[in-house]
Amino acid sequence: RQRYSPVSFNAHFETSLKEPDYYWQRYYSNHYAWNNGFDKISTTKVTGSMSIPRWNISLDAGYALLKNNIYFDSTGIKQNTSPMSVFSASLTKNFNIFNFLHLDNRILFQVSSDEDVIPVPTVAINARYYIQFNVKRNIMQMQIGANAWYNTKFYAPGWNPAIGQFYNQKEAKYNNGPYIDAFV
Repeated sequence: RQRYSPVSFNAHFETSLKEPDYYWQRYYSNHYAWNNGFDKISTTKVTGSMSIPRWNISLDAGYALLKNNIYFDSTGIKQNTSPMSVFSASLTKNFNIFNFLHLDNRILFQVSSDEDVIPVPTVAINARYYIQFNVKRNIMQMQIGANAWYNTKFYAPGWNPAIGQFYNQKEAKYNNGPYIDAFV
């Protein structure tokens, strides 16, 4: 918070080649059964971030190259054998007014090269506005406010309770509107 606080830059590179979990390879139950010989899952990620503490702002970006990732759809478990990529970038800006009123804002932009495998909303926004005060000094603080989310339409994953997994569905797009939650 100092006047000349440093701007920080961070970069991260990660690559992995993993054997699929036993559960993804073999599963037997009353309603589902599979015995797969999936190939190893290849993941390469490059991420970076910039933070300016003085202005309470940060920018994050990431790119992932995926091959042989495993996913569930309405017919069962599958492995995507062709390479695909996911790009995301987010901007976070928080405002504090008299250390009492807090306005936390975040906007996320993301793109998936194969929406059938990894469906994501193109834009997602989160705004959290609240007041914060001491109930008992140096012991307890209270926040009262609202948390709002908005995202563009996309095919949100469905839930299959029989196998305890989310799956990619193409029946209904998730709402293109806000969701607001009040909290104390």
